[in-house]
Amino acid sequence: MLRFSDVIDKINDLIGKIVSYVLIITVAACVIEVAARYIFNSPTTWSFEVEMFSCGILYVLVGAYVLLHKNHVSVDMIYLKLGKRAKTIINLVIVFPLILIMSGGLAYIGFEYAVTSIALRETSYTAWAPPIWPVKLMLPVGSVLLGLQAISNFIRDLNDLKKLGGGPV
Repeated sequence: MLRFSDVIDKINDLIGKIVSYVLIITVAACVIEVAARYIFNSPTTWSFEVEMFSCGILYVLVGAYVLLHKNHVSVDMIYLKLGKRAKTIINLVIVFPLILIMSGGLAYIGFEYAVTSIALRETSYTAWAPPIWPVKLMLPVGSVLLGLQAISNFIRDLNDLKKLGGGPV
């Protein structure tokens, strides 16, 4: 089972690193828009959507990467004071089910949105009118990756709990 976790961890680490370069697209679109608008007095019709779509893709695809590296924002006032065994139990009993429920729901709903968008050949409402389905497809993809990373973390936590053995929580 740890091999499965290793594979999932490597996939999410690679995807997170690759997708982080999408931020360059966002910044470039923003710089081009500012220059076009304020230097040449000729705003673009596409930059806002490129920024919005690229940020949306970035946000949903790096969730698993952030979970892998345990960098999600959390309230740790009590959690940080607990021992390793207690933290592991909390991860197994509370964190894992919550992430799995959330990622499963987002994957299900996102898949429906993406399929509908593809079937309708949905485009944006602006004059540029780019297709929206590639962006909508990223929600179920990112959600599945997040769910797989939660499963990987669960396997690792179970393994850690075995190693920690009995004793006080």
